Amino acid sequence: MKKLPFFSLAFFIIILSGNHVKGQHPAPNILLSKVGLHTFSDPVKPDKFILVITGRSLLKGKVTLQIINFSGMEIFKKTCSTEDLLGDMGDVLTSHQKTDTIKSRVLHFFDEHNFTKPAIAPTEKFDKDQTDIKTWKDIQSDRTAIGFIYSMYYESTFGIAWSKKNHKVVEFFYSD
Repeated sequence: MKKLPFFSLAFFIIILSGNHVKGQHPAPNILLSKVGLHTFSDPVKPDKFILVITGRSLLKGKVTLQIINFSGMEIFKKTCSTEDLLGDMGDVLTSHQKTDTIKSRVLHFFDEHNFTKPAIAPTEKFDKDQTDIKTWKDIQSDRTAIGFIYSMYYESTFGIAWSKKNHKVVEFFYSD
């Protein structure tokens, strides 16, 4: 029996093992995604808003909302269960209806009406469960600040905006 040279044997093992490198997990199975461009952290240069569902099925997957700014830096990331996209409807829908609802929510997640300017209306009242009052007032007083409103979890609506003073995304509004 002819021996393979070490290099050939090592190459053969790498090919059989695929792209998986020890200590790293294989890439997640992307089931559904939506990408939108919108001004947010900068009044002129758009940021990339990404919503990705990964997992084995839409009903048992994970949804990740990520915002990448115009220079390529991640400025926001939130992950939850895809069931959280159903809100209070999760208990009353059939599996087929849940799947259709998740698909529809992803399709419309970055619709224009979900972006607000100013981020916080002058008539909006501060709620102690929100971010700290100083940051909230800074964002509210900035008429150029853009907010992004989205629903997640059981009857919850979230609002986020870019705090120019703190150089980060902050949650400024939510309701239960």
